[in-house]
Amino acid sequence: MSPTWTRRAGSIRGHSHPVITMTAQARFVFRAGPAYQVHPCHGVWGGPNPHGFLEVSFYMDSPVLPDEIWMQESAELPGLFLQQARRSQLKGDASEPTFIRRFNTAIVLSPADALAVGEWLTEHATALLRDRTANRAHE
Repeated sequence: MSPTWTRRAGSIRGHSHPVITMTAQARFVFRAGPAYQVHPCHGVWGGPNPHGFLEVSFYMDSPVLPDEIWMQESAELPGLFLQQARRSQLKGDASEPTFIRRFNTAIVLSPADALAVGEWLTEHATALLRDRTANRAHE
């Protein structure tokens, strides 16, 4: 007979879920797939899709890169090139900073999986922040 264990009850964003009694156990071995990549992330955009799943697109914000620049060599210091001019096809008010929000990847989650991922992220982020605070107190 498989061991039985109980997962603690919890609350995610004000929604409580009941205690769940587990009756089976499975072993998982981790391997990175051939297309495995790590993507930095500044935030997410998305929401429910028409099929009842959550679509979450992860994005990274960065300054607008110019399409091209012109460099000019210094007469006083040969080999030193300085930017002379830049050109970008992206137009806008030059007094306002402009950034590109680039979507790197997206995932589709069932509501139950979204709650589990959210709980995992919250637990690990809380532990990291708690450790950082403790480390700063010892400095």
